[in-house]
Amino acid sequence: MYKKRKTGWLEHFDFKILDVVVLLAVFSLTIVRHTQFTMMELVSSVIILVLFEFLFDIVTEYHRGIMYRGVLKEFALSVVNMGVSCGVIVLYLTYIAKQ
Repeated sequence: MYKKRKTGWLEHFDFKILDVVVLLAVFSLTIVRHTQFTMMELVSSVIILVLFEFLFDIVTEYHRGIMYRGVLKEFALSVVNMGVSCGVIVLYLTYIAKQ
């Protein structure tokens, strides 16, 4: 009679897709224009970025309670999410540059 509601990160999959699209747009606008990396290195970094975003969301349950959080708490969590994502990409690109 009643359906069990979806729980976990699949409940807000649309938010995650939007996050990844915006992150990839910003990444492509900044990195691709001003880079010495090859296209293959950039494609591999995009794949790493997308996989990390999904893993980060699954592990931390980033979108849990997204509809009930206040603006400041949402802003703080978004800054942490983007900061960690940017840190991973910087570390990955630094690793590629050293090879």
